[in-house]
Amino acid sequence: MGEWKRPPPDHIRLAYADWRWSLVWSHQAGAVYKLQGPSGKTRFLKMTSGRPAIRLEAEAARMRWARAYLPVPEVLDSGSQDGVDWLVTRGLPGRDGTDRELRSDPASLVAALARGLRLFHEAAPAQDCPFDFRLDVALEQVRRRAADGLIDPTADFHP
Repeated sequence: MGEWKRPPPDHIRLAYADWRWSLVWSHQAGAVYKLQGPSGKTRFLKMTSGRPAIRLEAEAARMRWARAYLPVPEVLDSGSQDGVDWLVTRGLPGRDGTDRELRSDPASLVAALARGLRLFHEAAPAQDCPFDFRLDVALEQVRRRAADGLIDPTADFHP
């Protein structure tokens, strides 16, 4: 399993040239950077590439829809070029899940994420959601990914 080796798109690299970049997550199919500006503003840049990667345009569309109901990050830029998808979002107040202290207590972090997910599903009107990911749809996607050889149990599941 390799690590992410692709540079960010030129327009993003140039737009945030004077910001501090911190790699917060990396995998062979993608990376996430935390960008901190001179004035204290925070942005996150997520990039993916390759067949096993999630498509970030779909993630951006879901975030834009959810923003009417939930405190999700504002999408500032997203796109795809030369086989690399990117998504730039505005940081939210508080601590993100990559915070060292939060990661040091995975049980509490998972519990907090679960509470947040429950609140998400209570706040967003499922009947108005334009994205279909009911169980039958999700299972079909998993079957398709497995048939295409896109699931690697040694890389995709934690021990």
